[in-house]
Amino acid sequence: MRFRLLSSAFAVLVTLPLFSCGAAVCFNGDAPQMSSVSPNTIAAGSPATEVAVTGKNFSNGTVLVLSDGTQLSPVSVTSSRMTFSFSALFFNGVGVIQFHLSDGCRGVSNSTSIAVISNPWNLQSCRAAAASRTFCNRRARESGLR
Repeated sequence: MRFRLLSSAFAVLVTLPLFSCGAAVCFNGDAPQMSSVSPNTIAAGSPATEVAVTGKNFSNGTVLVLSDGTQLSPVSVTSSRMTFSFSALFFNGVGVIQFHLSDGCRGVSNSTSIAVISNPWNLQSCRAAAASRTFCNRRARESGLR
């Protein structure tokens, strides 16, 4: 009797992951797919930014997964558009923010990235551009460089 009880409990524990993903029940459907990200280029030193991802097969369970495994929950979700809030910390330096979407049991999306580029409106380039100094000074003030 004891052996039968243990083997039954083991069978339940082994098959349980087949029917659920953590606490959520798996539903049939396709993995999320991204078709575009906006903005796909952000200047280093930018403030917090809302990033829109368009594609298909998005749901309330879809999260953005960064290359280091960090997950961001969406601010808003429809089946074809999601928005995420990226804090200013993401834009401290030049580089690439690589990520994909994950939807639990339905799988992961294609990967994409946001390029963090050097800020073209820094004070040195403003000083060199005498012809557009007014415009350049305004841009420098708006981006917090002045």
